[in-house]
Amino acid sequence: MLDHVQRRVLLMKSRGIDLVLDVGANTGQFGTLLRQLGFRGRIISFEPLKDAFATLRQITANDPLWDCHNLALGDSDRTALINISANSYSSSFLPVSARSVRIEPTIAYVGQEAARIRRLDAILDSLARPEEVIYLKIDTQGYELNVLKGALGVIDRIPLIQLETAFSEGYEKQPLIEETISFLRHLRYRIVSIEPGWEDPRTAEMLEADLIFARD
Repeated sequence: MLDHVQRRVLLMKSRGIDLVLDVGANTGQFGTLLRQLGFRGRIISFEPLKDAFATLRQITANDPLWDCHNLALGDSDRTALINISANSYSSSFLPVSARSVRIEPTIAYVGQEAARIRRLDAILDSLARPEEVIYLKIDTQGYELNVLKGALGVIDRIPLIQLETAFSEGYEKQPLIEETISFLRHLRYRIVSIEPGWEDPRTAEMLEADLIFARD
């Protein structure tokens, strides 16, 4: 039986993925894993936090096929305040729930900074070649549907989407898993993989999981 990492690699190979859009890259954890797994195509990472982006740029400096941009993706072109969590990677445009902080105190916010937001369908032509086959990964702490709504104009170019889904509100007013699945189903995507996510260690309750969707 395949584990989730092997499944992800085979899904990408079976659809000829040669460009990964890494939305919510933080310091490049996802892209680094892709390289370790043998992915040799292009990676474009998007990270709005200045400190995380500085680390990301250092990590990608010697990889000519890995570009990074200091911005967020969303459903409109604007500037907004992003909440910075103590652990950095849990930062979000949304208020964090008290329950999330009780479960993992490092999610608590320690500051804010202004972040530039762009729609993917407004910038993709300047980033991707028409022939490239795209894998869209979204890890934006409750802001995933905003990213998808900003990609509607180019959604036909994206055969695989991986995104974080929530079973309960880790961030206030974030879409839950059923809304995310319904949104993507209307765009003719179906679930092809479920990856391990975040759980409450005291109760073993699953709180989040990554889903991979395919558009056939």
